[in-house]
Amino acid sequence: MCTVIMDTVDHSSKKEDFDLRDMHADLPLPFEKDAIAKDIHVIDLDGKTHRGADAVLAIMAQYPRLKGLASFGNLFFIKPFLPIGYRLVSENRRFLFGPASKSLWLKAAVLVA
Repeated sequence: MCTVIMDTVDHSSKKEDFDLRDMHADLPLPFEKDAIAKDIHVIDLDGKTHRGADAVLAIMAQYPRLKGLASFGNLFFIKPFLPIGYRLVSENRRFLFGPASKSLWLKAAVLVA
């Protein structure tokens, strides 16, 4: 999941606004690898650390087209549910985004049809 987000940011007009670091590369990392393997981490310009769903919202807020969606996600009655969705996606990321995703989405399409 993090790779998908990093690739999206890397190929966007905001690329220069981010210092992307891959946990698998030999770069110095500001967090423990175990923590990074569990959640995406973002440090904003104020030095505040965002993890998981908050990190995704922080990234989305940097893009004009996604800023409204990030604001919606930060609403007091939506935000408590985002970590649940983040966990579901992150724990199943190999099926949703990896090589096995094609068969998963094919099965889902067949079931829906």
